[in-house]
Amino acid sequence: SYPDPGYRVLSFFRYWNIIQYFFPYKHLIGEDWNAVLPVFLPKFINAGNELEYKLAVLELIARVNDTHANIWQRDTTLTGYKGINYAPIEVKFVEDKVVVTDYSDDDLGRKTGLKKGDVIVSINGQSVQSITGKRVPLTPASNYPTQLRNIARDMLRTNDSTLTVGYQSNGITKTARIGCYPPEKANISRK
Repeated sequence: SYPDPGYRVLSFFRYWNIIQYFFPYKHLIGEDWNAVLPVFLPKFINAGNELEYKLAVLELIARVNDTHANIWQRDTTLTGYKGINYAPIEVKFVEDKVVVTDYSDDDLGRKTGLKKGDVIVSINGQSVQSITGKRVPLTPASNYPTQLRNIARDMLRTNDSTLTVGYQSNGITKTARIGCYPPEKANISRK
């Protein structure tokens, strides 16, 4: 939910205190946990809506560098932020490139024109590096490869019915307009 500023501050301090006083791996976070206070307190106070609040929470959780810490329940606000529709393509990061590894639905996947091994370089005019750079701070995980794994799962999500994808196939740069579907139609299991 989107609580009032007092409860947002309380939730921030509760989480901060859990890490400060009870987290056994605080020494592995990689930064002074006290330095998180002045960075995040204004984010929690000034969150203008439910989405801003939940993104601040995700960013705070990501600072712990623990794959087991996250917002785990299905959340309609975050689902709407990530996108309710999926391209019928599965991708993974391979050597820091987004590579098509499979189709979640064979018929719909083949219709996209992308093939296994093709490298996606842009989505809706944004470079993959730019998208990844924006998502890393919001992706809780123990290490960078795990962040990339989790980012790849949501890379081709949208609230629109299509995505424009720039990709390289056999050294040739191409563009495709890909249909995107609700998870049940694209054979995606919701995570």
